[in-house]
Amino acid sequence: MRLFVHFRSTHARRGSALVMIMVLMTALAGLSAAMIAMTNTTHVENREAKRQIAAQAVAEAGIHLAYRSLAAGGAGTIGSANAPANWDGATYYVTQTNGANSTVTLTSTADVERAESSVSLCLRLVTTPLFRWGAFGEDNLHMGSNAFVDSYDARNGSYAGQATNGSGATQHAASNGDLGSNANILLEQNATAYGKATPGATNTTTVLGSAQLSGTSTPATAPADLPPINLPSIATGGPLNVAANATITLGPGAVRYSSLLANAGATINVVGPLTLICDSFDLQADTTFLVDATLGDVQLYVINDFLLSTHATLHATDFSTSHLQINLLSDNIIDPDIDVELDPDDLTLGADTKIYGMLYAPHSSVVIDSNFELYGSLVARDVDLGNNGRVHFDEALLSDGPMGTPQYQRIAWQVTD
Repeated sequence: MRLFVHFRSTHARRGSALVMIMVLMTALAGLSAAMIAMTNTTHVENREAKRQIAAQAVAEAGIHLAYRSLAAGGAGTIGSANAPANWDGATYYVTQTNGANSTVTLTSTADVERAESSVSLCLRLVTTPLFRWGAFGEDNLHMGSNAFVDSYDARNGSYAGQATNGSGATQHAASNGDLGSNANILLEQNATAYGKATPGATNTTTVLGSAQLSGTSTPATAPADLPPINLPSIATGGPLNVAANATITLGPGAVRYSSLLANAGATINVVGPLTLICDSFDLQADTTFLVDATLGDVQLYVINDFLLSTHATLHATDFSTSHLQINLLSDNIIDPDIDVELDPDDLTLGADTKIYGMLYAPHSSVVIDSNFELYGSLVARDVDLGNNGRVHFDEALLSDGPMGTPQYQRIAWQVTD
């Protein structure tokens, strides 16, 4: 028997190993290339994601800026597609679309290194009457002994014709004479308020002794906003001094006086529409400020002292309170030398000083002394309704009076990349 032994060449073995190494190296090179490609793709995707996130952040910032402008009474637009605004190298613009049912949609579009994002915010405009209380004192509201607040509706005739509820000290018209404050409310002994009292969110209403409050005293959920007074630009025409028992006519149009003084028994007939600005305003005893609003209402602006004396009256010919708005610009809290007093004298029970209108004093402390009557509404920084002072809120102002600062409720928010 023959035995054959074959010996494989070492050169052949080495060639096979080399081939396998080449195959492995090729596979590893391909895998490395794939990993590098994946890494590069991931880096690109990360950069794009970061740019997208940055674009969304800029778009959201644009929405907030536009919303703040809109809420402050300005426009809800910023820039445009052809002329966008800049933000640290990014660009954005915001458009405003007015829809049905008082809705507004703000759409902000931002671009960050060619990454684009859009954010939309849908809002509903809610307006509330500026004069929605009998009396509102932003920093304080105080009712002295026997002070009185109720309501009526001037569209339904005189207050006297509607004051058929109760008798004696409790005789009143309706019970919507609300009180309000962003701080505390205090009703002293024997004070009476036919309505609710709404103090600030973290404040209280105090009703002492036999004082009466017919409604609730639940605190507000948010502070009431008092918009600033925008004083029209009118050249000053010097002082106006109306002689005792004289009668003059003002308006229509616009006029400004460095001071207005109506001496005892004088009558000022005011024809609307009229804008009347006075650096100081003083009606002496038994004077009348009579508004004819047939063709338009009257806006009275008083920059400094506002004084009314015994038996002074301000009213429209039809006694509608929406025809006269008195705007007091003084800040007698910072400058106590400025007087804002409604009947600065001590009055007897027969005194009869009255305003039929809206009194707005967002920076003033208003002191209402004894036996003064306001038909309409009072809104001020600080309100002190003195003994026997009376306020009759006119419910017609809820629809016929001016609106306060627009409020926007957020309905929907959407991000569109």
